[in-house]
Amino acid sequence: MHKKSNILLAGPFPPPNGGVAAINRIIVEGLKDSAYRIQLLDASKHKRKLNIRSTTGIMNHFFQLVEVLEFGFMLVRHNCRIIHLSLSSFHSFYKGALYVLLSTVLRRSIVIHLHGGAFKTFYENGSSRLKACIRWVFKQADFVLVLSGYWEQFVIRALGVEPQKSIILYNCYGIDFEQLDSSNPACIAREQRTISILYIGALGAKKGVLDLIRICSLLKTKLDDFRMLIAGGEKDRGIRRKLENAIVEQGLENHVKLLGEIRGAKKLEIFRKSDIFILPSYVENSPVSILEAMRAGLPVLSTPVGAIPEIVVDGENGFIIEPGDAAAFAEKIVLLAIDNRLRFTIARTNLGRARNQFDPLTYADALARIYSQLLNRNSGDKALFSPATGD
Repeated sequence: MHKKSNILLAGPFPPPNGGVAAINRIIVEGLKDSAYRIQLLDASKHKRKLNIRSTTGIMNHFFQLVEVLEFGFMLVRHNCRIIHLSLSSFHSFYKGALYVLLSTVLRRSIVIHLHGGAFKTFYENGSSRLKACIRWVFKQADFVLVLSGYWEQFVIRALGVEPQKSIILYNCYGIDFEQLDSSNPACIAREQRTISILYIGALGAKKGVLDLIRICSLLKTKLDDFRMLIAGGEKDRGIRRKLENAIVEQGLENHVKLLGEIRGAKKLEIFRKSDIFILPSYVENSPVSILEAMRAGLPVLSTPVGAIPEIVVDGENGFIIEPGDAAAFAEKIVLLAIDNRLRFTIARTNLGRARNQFDPLTYADALARIYSQLLNRNSGDKALFSPATGD
């Protein structure tokens, strides 16, 4: 039996089950029977244990430093030959830059996995020194994994990443979703009564959650029977209270339900009971929730930000609407609610596309090939596939 190669994966891990954490969970689970042993440095464990919410407080800074020390310790103790770094904006980048520095000094291979829809703004609004630091960090990477063509063009043109080092690796839906029906979309498999619209994501202004209430206010005059299910933990402090107040003010108590954060079997059940998925975000990279909705066979309503236009084709497997346009969102919901054939057609398209393009087994296999290419290159063997094409 060949000895497994250790990979140090640095990034958040559930709970909470945000997009990056969900992908890291998929990586750990998807590669457990592979030639690689994932050593996980969970970037969220201290915050989770001590309920640290501030990103600027003394406790947060202290544990950021602790994580850097843990990173160096794990790197040496487990003799990790590859560092897989989940990187996004602000504090995630600053800490990640230290990880890259340590990895470079110790001559380890570096894979930067770019997450976070605000990274382009973070770079463009940064000082000249910060921009130089960002470019240096990305220059050290052996490979830069991006979630779409949009982000590939950004890292090549703005950050100076060599095209042959950039790899598009689309996100995937979670392994749990393979339990859903593989032939019938959720909205077909059950008897239609009330139209259920589902939002799953962090409760934050940039996610457009306050717009959901405006949309429901418009729907109240257009649909007799609908409900909006809003699932997710609070990201912006106080926003759940704002939502609760707005629901009462608009008289939507019978139409809108706040579910809190859901996961596992409960999450799958909510998808099974829904008809339409909505994500009215102002900022995104490549949201896992959309891929989950597609795997559940739900039409998707979202916005043209980040990688979303590469996943949702307007009029084909959902609708793309400008952020903040509550009237347009309401109009498309009404269209899908009254036109069963359209809703079912889009649902079937999404189910097939998700299983063909965004399944977790294909994702894990692609990542394993990336690791293999790095290890074989370092040992002088011929590369297994071209990162530009994935062949």
